[in-house]
Amino acid sequence: MLSLITHPKFTVTASTLRSTMANVQHGYEILALLGDRPETRLFFDQSLLAIAITDSSKDMVAYLLDRLSNTPIVTATMITQASTNWESGLKIAEMLLDRFPNDIHITEDTILSIMDVNSSDSSYLSFASTIHDFLQLLFKRVGPEFPVTERLLLGAARSEFEEDYDAIVFKLVLSRFSNTLPIPHDVVMAVAKNSNAWAAMPLLLRRRKPEICITDEILCAAIPNMDSYSSLLCNAARHSLRITEKAIEKAAKVSGGEGFLQILNAADTDIRITQDILLAAVSNDNTNGTQIMWLLLRESMSADEVDTDILEEVLQGDKWGIMSVILKRRGATIRLSKDLVRGWISNERTQGKALKFLLQYKTAELDSILDTMSADERAEFVERWDRLFERFERDSWDDIFKKRAK
Repeated sequence: MLSLITHPKFTVTASTLRSTMANVQHGYEILALLGDRPETRLFFDQSLLAIAITDSSKDMVAYLLDRLSNTPIVTATMITQASTNWESGLKIAEMLLDRFPNDIHITEDTILSIMDVNSSDSSYLSFASTIHDFLQLLFKRVGPEFPVTERLLLGAARSEFEEDYDAIVFKLVLSRFSNTLPIPHDVVMAVAKNSNAWAAMPLLLRRRKPEICITDEILCAAIPNMDSYSSLLCNAARHSLRITEKAIEKAAKVSGGEGFLQILNAADTDIRITQDILLAAVSNDNTNGTQIMWLLLRESMSADEVDTDILEEVLQGDKWGIMSVILKRRGATIRLSKDLVRGWISNERTQGKALKFLLQYKTAELDSILDTMSADERAEFVERWDRLFERFERDSWDDIFKKRAK
């Protein structure tokens, strides 16, 4: 590198310096060599400093600050820029705050902008621990008298960061929110909609249990983002909230078996299990959907009949576990027709294990349907039947129940 820099024809350009900024490991050393060249100082300006703050090291930023020909303009915006520098940003921010305490004014907008530019909706997606440490630094600098408003709390509730396992950013902001101020409804809703609701919602309920009332809208928003709903349901029961079909449908679509059972047990015993709820269970993955369908089709439940739309969805997704449960619980009520079975067995999208299970269970009924087919139709159907059953010859519709019995 030294031989290149000392070559008579080598010239420093703005592009050279920008590339140097991006070299986090050795950029500072290279810049120190380039700094001895007279043309280098022509490019030492505010824009180069901005690049260094977002892409380079603390030493690089300090070097530029010391050599800018004019007094650098340092503002709180630079703190926001530094927050996107995942490797050196915190050290850079701390240095800027130490060197320019009278120029950098930390405001509510500064903290909001840091959360905004690093959240999942932006071009950056930072680790929660990084943003937590940034905000902790700023809160320490502004002191305990700095007011955390509803606007700040809402911003923290909405923000999503990488590896935010414990909702640590929201927890930090909430800890500085005055206990004398009520938690607004839109903050609770924002927490419910956040992918970290499984950590943030129980935290919020523990801190502010008496004042928070979980509504059906909040419950439905939180269901996709939580594994266990016990904290929500305890609050709902305390406020006599009725668990609606909408909430059950939402849980059937996205929950695991245990979480769905919590929702179902909290509902009225006479609640109607509609076609929409059954279809939602089918749209869940095969494992969870199988467990949920088993619960929905119990004799004690008031469930609609399993119609062809539900069967179609099961076959399209080859949800063979769900098909096994349907056959066990409602198999006797299913009625097939020639057009249905011919369409399913000739469609590549429905030629899976689930179809094999359905045809296996309904063999006696299919014999009658075969009698209504022409010779050509029957030959084609039997050929496809044989291929399907040969493909899944080791699998039977009642296998999962045999395993349970062991």
